[in-house]
Amino acid sequence: MLDLSEGEALPWASPSVWFLVLSGAVVLRWNAEERTLPASAAVFIRQTARFRARAVPASRVLQVDLAELSGAALPEPAIVHDFNARHHGVTDFIAACPLSGKPTVRDFNRGYGHLIGGAMLVSLATEDPLAVWDPGVCRAASAIRQDPGHPWTLLQLSRLALLSRSALAERFREQTGATPMQYVRQERLARAAHLLRHGDQQISQIAASVGYASDAAFVRAFSAELGTTPGRWRASAG
Repeated sequence: MLDLSEGEALPWASPSVWFLVLSGAVVLRWNAEERTLPASAAVFIRQTARFRARAVPASRVLQVDLAELSGAALPEPAIVHDFNARHHGVTDFIAACPLSGKPTVRDFNRGYGHLIGGAMLVSLATEDPLAVWDPGVCRAASAIRQDPGHPWTLLQLSRLALLSRSALAERFREQTGATPMQYVRQERLARAAHLLRHGDQQISQIAASVGYASDAAFVRAFSAELGTTPGRWRASAG
């Protein structure tokens, strides 16, 4: 449970986060978009490195940080505006039984993941059937998330999705706001951001592990996406 003063940023430290606005409001920003989330709104974010959120005005937020990238088949961000009103029992349970420490993906999937993810999916499907990814997009996105360092091509992804390249590109953009290859870059850099803050590998090792052939290419891509260099990002973790 977080009590945030006006203008204070949400302090997530893990790549994937679910949070619920209990009172006040939170402004969520990503790319060129901005969304104001009132009380009762819940959000699931897979790549926190791409997002910024702050309380406006002073707000109370219930938040669950995840230790690693999740494979949930939800759009990003997945937003349910009346989550607390529809799933008050879920909220009460999470508030009464918070996870301690840093949960693993297995902990989340076996416990809170099924609970929160199921409630989010039900709400999204009820509000807007297109809010849950179609099977082709889900297959392609899941493959990218599982191995972002692979040298993906649009042809490979379209074959996994069982769609033509043009159909996959169109559906991918509709449902994620990015092209498949932009999504590959975002996943690579989200994984890199996590490794920089939570691991001890050298920057060159991380660059290679997420699919960059040179340190210079990695630094350029990272700086363009996150607005800072990998070294400064690591240092900011304190």
